[in-house]
Amino acid sequence: MANSSFGRRKQRTRQHVIADLSVHHVEGFILEKGHTAQRFGSDYSYDLLMNTFDEVGYAEPGTIYFQLKAAESLQAIGSAYVYDVDIRDYNLWINEEMPVVLILFDAVRKKAYWLAVQSYFREATARQPQKWAKTVRVRVPKRQAVNRAAIDRMRDLKGHMLRSNWEFNHEKDRFYLRATRKVLRALGFVCRPGNNEPPGRIYEHQKTGAVVMLPASPRPTKCTNTFGSRANGSRQFRHCRCHGVRRQAAEGGMMPGCLWHQPYFTVIRRAMQFRLVSNASILKRRLLSTTL
Repeated sequence: MANSSFGRRKQRTRQHVIADLSVHHVEGFILEKGHTAQRFGSDYSYDLLMNTFDEVGYAEPGTIYFQLKAAESLQAIGSAYVYDVDIRDYNLWINEEMPVVLILFDAVRKKAYWLAVQSYFREATARQPQKWAKTVRVRVPKRQAVNRAAIDRMRDLKGHMLRSNWEFNHEKDRFYLRATRKVLRALGFVCRPGNNEPPGRIYEHQKTGAVVMLPASPRPTKCTNTFGSRANGSRQFRHCRCHGVRRQAAEGGMMPGCLWHQPYFTVIRRAMQFRLVSNASILKRRLLSTTL
């Protein structure tokens, strides 16, 4: 029985209860499979985050995002449950590099159903929202119940997306590397093979003495691209984790020793340094015109 002697207070509603039940329901299957689940304190399009581990307990790269929608009963049409997704959530989810999973929870039946958002919309363009739409309807198959097997499928989906993202970035690296070489030759650089590790090519400008090192090809293996830097007197140290290359550089920074971490915009800095072009925008435009 409600006690009115304390005055007006905030009330925990039934919707709050079933929302917590939905998270508890999914967390149970995640923990049973040996993974971890982390709740978000505020709802900014995600409710839960899953980190996965392999069969011997080692952490795996990548994460899986969950958005949970709970109701006393779900709206069913044919062999699927339907839900209208806010277009703001759609815009965020579709651009995520890691999997986003939408889960509908039936509080009466205590069952949940899941949908991999990115693959759902990319499989058929007709599913994508209209230009000025405020919501977009999704159909979550009734056969896709959340259970331990579903958690395994989500983990496999994450691995597939990691591989696809790496392949896409690898191809993009190749594209920009070819463009950079073309620009260097246009600026009068002469190429010769390099004896560095990993192997690459060295571009020299005879008139100014400028030297630019580039990899022979984009990095062949996945790389963390993580640099740690620290100041030590008047010098700066940079360390490349993936190849263990450590190199001193004057303040203001030379290129790191690892050839796989030579971004093509380094050419702009080097060209400005040796006065090969009078304005960085000129070289930027030349790079862009080469890559289009």
